[in-house]
Amino acid sequence: MQVSQILGPMIYFFLIVLSLASWVIFIYKFWLSRKMDAFALHCENLLKQHKRAPLNIDLQNLNRQTALHNPFLSLYTLLQQGALSLLKKNRELKHAQDTPTFLSSTDIEQLSSQIEMKIYAERKLYEKYLFILSTTFSAAPLLGLLGTVWGISLTLKALPNSANALSNGAVLSGLSVALGTTVWGIVVAICALVPYNYIKNRIDDYTVRMNQFSTDLLHGVELQYRAVDVS
Repeated sequence: MQVSQILGPMIYFFLIVLSLASWVIFIYKFWLSRKMDAFALHCENLLKQHKRAPLNIDLQNLNRQTALHNPFLSLYTLLQQGALSLLKKNRELKHAQDTPTFLSSTDIEQLSSQIEMKIYAERKLYEKYLFILSTTFSAAPLLGLLGTVWGISLTLKALPNSANALSNGAVLSGLSVALGTTVWGIVVAICALVPYNYIKNRIDDYTVRMNQFSTDLLHGVELQYRAVDVS
């Protein structure tokens, strides 16, 4: 009897914990997505303004905008440092300081590969803690069903001892309480599934925007520094 009294409250407790964790993650990710919108728009506008010289964007000004991690700024920093490093290397190979320095096709491909890996890393970073939502909408119905099955089994076990209408009423009350865990489990699962799908959709959108931003940035660098083949 002691186990039956403990299991029900424990299931409700775990459902409440999962629900609170899911809401905390969703609120944080939603707030972060609003910041990401501002980051993306700001960086995209700066890139348009410096289309002909994309490596001349003021990073210090960007860093002062916010203390939060900016994935678009990280992509720009990676490409800027990589391109400047390759230009310096190519200049040293020429042993000349006054001749124009270009980026070869191999250099452009190298930068493109680095950007692809960086975008993947930024996506994984934004997906951090998202497993809590997926775990909640998967585990909550099972926890609720466990509580219901356990409660019904205990109620059926008590039926032979029900000798009067008052006892039968208590049995029906026990069934109602047992079914309540399934209801709450489904509610918690739905409240986690909707935010999970919303956040995953936003992550897909930001991945597309990061790809487009990096493509435009790399294209601008290529136009400015790629060597022109002269036959």
